Amino acid sequence: MKKLMVIASAMLVFFNTAIGQNAGSATDGDDREKIQLGIKAGMNISNVYDSDDDEFEADAKVGFAGGVFVAIPIGTYFGIQPEVLVSQKGFTASSSFWVQNIGLPAQLHL
Repeated sequence: MKKLMVIASAMLVFFNTAIGQNAGSATDGDDREKIQLGIKAGMNISNVYDSDDDEFEADAKVGFAGGVFVAIPIGTYFGIQPEVLVSQKGFTASSSFWVQNIGLPAQLHL
């Protein structure tokens, strides 16, 4: 029974992937020349370390990382993707410290 469940699960994953890759003909579903908006979300695990060998101990903190992006095509094969990302970083020592970072990266797509 266990073997049957593993085989059925594997087939479901492979068939779902195979169907997901089939977009019809080469021109159907081609979004390379359209502006696309999206979101990113995840988590950070951050901590600090003592490089002077002082007796400083800190525990890691888990924070949010995420933002929005827009993919702007420049022709069929090139594009640029500016983003606005927010990241929480911090640590816990004698009290809790948080830092909010805002990043503005831009990626070049080839």
